[in-house]
Amino acid sequence: MKYLLLSVIFFALAISQDKSMFVDYRRGYEIPMPINTSLRGGCYHWPTHPDNTDTNYIKIMYQGKKIIYGEFTDIPFPKTDFRKYAINLAIGRSAADGPDGSTYCKNIDSAKVKRNKYGVAYVELFLRRFDEHNGKTQSEIVGPYFIIDISSEHLAQSLFLDWRVSDKPTKIQVGVSRSIAENIKLLHK
Repeated sequence: MKYLLLSVIFFALAISQDKSMFVDYRRGYEIPMPINTSLRGGCYHWPTHPDNTDTNYIKIMYQGKKIIYGEFTDIPFPKTDFRKYAINLAIGRSAADGPDGSTYCKNIDSAKVKRNKYGVAYVELFLRRFDEHNGKTQSEIVGPYFIIDISSEHLAQSLFLDWRVSDKPTKIQVGVSRSIAENIKLLHK
């Protein structure tokens, strides 16, 4: 227990000190990045993109490894209930079919709308995922997912943070995602 408490304290310090700022002027937000973390893509040409065009994705790196993907999505006008939108987005992103089964989410375990210190709304949610493979069904709670409302007066958009690089999020992935949601600032407010 003592070692668990020390590791939680160390992790909290690691994501709260020595932050550098990432600014996306095109979409109108800035994020103080936790120590040893960097962000790539999203607001400029991604060198590996085949036609050298802007991407709707960002990669968040921790100590040089991809830990989180962020996807920008348009929110339909007229702007709907953000919680409902975030739930539908996460459920839609969770579905996958293959030759021997399916994976999908259809039940919400919890979905909390929060506002950070800059007034930016985000939803932190947990879903129940169902895995159907070879005639057997298993379910488990997955999350947290973070969907951040980065809308401006003229454009309704969200930033969906996901850890596609691993099946279950690590404490680092959750901590960095939460830090981004709690500290993102919109430039147009």
